[in-house]
Amino acid sequence: VFTLMSLLGGWKPRKLMTHAAISILTVGAMWSLFTFGLGVMLPEGIIFNPYAL
Repeated sequence: VFTLMSLLGGWKPRKLMTHAAISILTVGAMWSLFTFGLGVMLPEGIIFNPYAL
């Protein structure tokens, strides 16, 4: 999300901060919607698995 917004919107420092904030909020909102609203849980270890080699 951040990379696409930066490619389309420009690389100025102020815009990068805006793109970062919007990206964090939208990804967090989608995660919250799927996790709490729809009850969809990722399998354990899908994002971070400390036991994988």
